[in-house]
Amino acid sequence: MAKVKYTGGDSGDFMDKPGTPKCRVIAVTDKTENEGLNFVLTLEAVSGDQKGKRVIDYLRDTPTAGWRFAAMLKAVGLPAIKAGAEVDSTRLAKQIQGKLCTVQTFPDTYQGEERIKIKNYILPKEGAAAEEPEPDEPTEAVGVGDDNDEPEVDLAELDRKALKVLIKEQELGIVVTQKMTDDDVRDAIEKALSEPAEEPEPDDDEPAGDEPAGDDEPEPANGDGEDYTTWELQELKDELTTRGLSPRGSKVTLAKRLTYADNDKSDPFAEEE
Repeated sequence: MAKVKYTGGDSGDFMDKPGTPKCRVIAVTDKTENEGLNFVLTLEAVSGDQKGKRVIDYLRDTPTAGWRFAAMLKAVGLPAIKAGAEVDSTRLAKQIQGKLCTVQTFPDTYQGEERIKIKNYILPKEGAAAEEPEPDEPTEAVGVGDDNDEPEVDLAELDRKALKVLIKEQELGIVVTQKMTDDDVRDAIEKALSEPAEEPEPDDDEPAGDEPAGDDEPEPANGDGEDYTTWELQELKDELTTRGLSPRGSKVTLAKRLTYADNDKSDPFAEEE
């Protein structure tokens, strides 16, 4: 018998507040035998105040609990399984792992200890994009000109990896999906770079002039709400996608879009899409 060192594992912090966090399935344990599908999912919040915290869910395909299994499949963007169909549980587990979904959680007590459990999986809105953005891949930086919006290099000479780095460096807000061809990505970059830059807001200390105010509607005050300007770009995209809003645009545009949404204002940046 071999002797090894016990690692203790990495259980991570578990969720401690109920809500509707957007999560990624980071692990799927397949316990399926002869009585139907039986999975244990570990999900980790990717945004909000529960970001980085986890929750465990037990899913079984039984006559009384199978509806939750079906809801999970739809929430992560996988097709429904027809009744009586043969399923490769190992393959299905691999398809579920890494997917994003939104869940509804609630507080529960088990053996005297409080814990957060998943009550239901929230189905994506009709017409919302089901596919996930491709993961970023590390590569060398790709610069663009300082005096204009034209790239120093021909986009046609950049491969997919370099194009994605350019999008990230310039904070263009383009979501690259697996269905997009390299030319689709190049077209999206050219369109984003050709958009006029937003004018900086005047300093608060600047004295007011005698000219009458324009007809432009002022930005809605966010009051005591969330300050989206402090969020990371990917967090803004995730929150917009969860709300069924467009995740395209610069970081400033995305923050303003969420602010307008919080104040029930129409999106003034819709033309940028």
